[in-house]
Amino acid sequence: MIKNLSTKLLIAFAILSFNTFQIKAQVPGEYRSIGTGMWAMPGIWEMYNGNTWVPAIDKPTYNSAKITIRSPHSVIVNSNDTIDETIVESGADFSVNAGSILTINNGPGNDLILNAGSYGMSGNLVVFPGATITGTGSLSYGAPSLHK
Repeated sequence: MIKNLSTKLLIAFAILSFNTFQIKAQVPGEYRSIGTGMWAMPGIWEMYNGNTWVPAIDKPTYNSAKITIRSPHSVIVNSNDTIDETIVESGADFSVNAGSILTINNGPGNDLILNAGSYGMSGNLVVFPGATITGTGSLSYGAPSLHK
């Protein structure tokens, strides 16, 4: 009886631990915003180093792990940048200035997730074949060109 109960408790603990790990696990190289500003400014980002979040020394790129623009931050692309695995939280803002080029790379998973909101793209948008833009937000596109 005790052995059976111990086994059940051990299995339940393992399942709960696994689920908690899946939900909260961060991956080294992930970026998240800590303020409002231009995408290329390292000072608005922090990066997960495997143990803790630390100030970023460079901007995130498509080679970075997941990139999250957190609410209530506003991040503006004002240069030519390529992104992948980027999430824009509900309440955050993400836009591309005229004269800039934002390229959406086709990497693993969803490539750009726009959550609840309206996002303006005045610059050029290049979407690699197979790249996915998804979410509950709407994308307003007023630039001179859209490439895929």
